[in-house]
This record gives sequence, C-alpha cells and structure tokens, in this order.
Amino acid sequence: MFEELLPSVPGEEKLPYDLMVEGTEGYSGSDIRLLCKEAAMQPLRRLMTHLEDKAEVVPEEGE
Repeated sequence: MFEELLPSVPGEEKLPYDLMVEGTEGYSGSDIRLLCKEAAMQPLRRLMTHLEDKAEVVPEEGE
C-alpha cells in the first residue's frame, strides 16, 4: 500500500517501506492513506510558508 501511495522518486534514496509497515501496525487502510497524503503535503506547506515569508508587499495605487 505504501509503495502505491508514496512512490519513490528516481535518483532519491529508496523509502524504508518495511519500517513504515512496522510503524503503522494496526492502522486501517484509511489511516495509512491519510498519513501518506499528509506526508506528501508537508513539502508544499513548507514551500508556501517560505514564499509567504518572502512575498513582496506591493503598495496599492495612490499610495
């Protein structure tokens, strides 16, 4: 299930699927699906925070 939800990226270190399986013993399929979705969203959240911190303030017209 992890291999389908979190595919490896070519050139990157292989994901430790066996450790993920051990760490999620007793989780339902829905739990694992949500866990993978949240894990996949973390880099995007960090990027958005970084971009928001660096956003230029554009003055409104007339100021």
